[in-house]
Amino acid sequence: FSCECAAGYTGRQCDQGRCSTGSFPCKNLGQCDEATGTCICPWPLKGPYCEERAEPCRGDPCAHGGSCMVIVGQYEPQCQSAPPWHGPSCELHEDWIATSDVIA
Repeated sequence: FSCECAAGYTGRQCDQGRCSTGSFPCKNLGQCDEATGTCICPWPLKGPYCEERAEPCRGDPCAHGGSCMVIVGQYEPQCQSAPPWHGPSCELHEDWIATSDVIA
């Protein structure tokens, strides 16, 4: 008999995934996806092998005195500021209005 293996699987009975070979060593409790060979990292870890720690507020990403908050499970910083500033990085002023020129 012979088996036609799904993508990412090999072996006589298609029982060896990409993680089975040990070529994708996930670190820090990361789980290897057999089909893709990629690591699924627990938060706050990231990187190809879960070797990096996510630090969303590193580098003071919030403008105009905004406060950076870390929300569990999110890799992007969450900025909070006082009016009149708003936006993902507290970079928008409430008096600024987006306009577009119309050519007639």
